[in-house]
Amino acid sequence: MNEERIPTPLPVRPTPRDSVTTIVSDLVSSTQMLARQEVERVKAEAMERVDAVKGEAQEKGKGIGMLVGAGIFLIIALALLGITLFFALYELAGLVGWLSALIVTLLYILIALILALIGRHMLQSTEVTEGDESP
Repeated sequence: MNEERIPTPLPVRPTPRDSVTTIVSDLVSSTQMLARQEVERVKAEAMERVDAVKGEAQEKGKGIGMLVGAGIFLIIALALLGITLFFALYELAGLVGWLSALIVTLLYILIALILALIGRHMLQSTEVTEGDESP
């Protein structure tokens, strides 16, 4: 914690010669000084918390960026896998080009439909009630 030391006010100790006005004035100034010190302390704590949260958010942002990059490369790999499958059907199975492409396309559509149905089922089976803040 990087706190500046602010001098603490001296306790008000009235002497028999002090007037009520002087005592009240000293009390008010001491209270003001304490209030200012407390405000500065709260500001310092808030800034420390903001800095900590900011650092965490930056790290999480970097992690999300890495996951997005991985997803992009996975999409490219799936496209290349489809091309490889197309050529395998064309060369090894002896199918004509358009039929090989059609089979690969239908396979991709089937996978997409299965994933969509599973996702839809998962969304429908989870009910969110008001006030439920669990992830």
